[in-house]
Amino acid sequence: MAIARSTRRSAAPRKPLAAKKGRAPLVTTNRPRTFRVSEDRRTSVRLEPSFWEALRAAAAMDGLSPAEWAQERGVFDRPRARSSALRVALLEFFVTQSRKSSAKRGAARRVSA
Repeated sequence: MAIARSTRRSAAPRKPLAAKKGRAPLVTTNRPRTFRVSEDRRTSVRLEPSFWEALRAAAAMDGLSPAEWAQERGVFDRPRARSSALRVALLEFFVTQSRKSSAKRGAARRVSA
């Protein structure tokens, strides 16, 4: 009995996207991290490095760990597409923060005028 083998060659490592003149190349490698969802359950999420930075920043702003921050927003409640859900949660968080900041600046301008 012959063992079935894939005829597909292993993918070559991805090169960074071409950057504009004078700028560093964009790195597009998604890095996996494992989160403890409950005492006996873990899940893995892959995000780009900039999203990992954003997650750490958002969690720090709320005084939580990244896993607690994601869990609080129901990211791990989804059966699939957790990485996408986490990206959307981060976007919504920072849009809300931006709106709050804009509202405060607008109120300060009205008071000083």
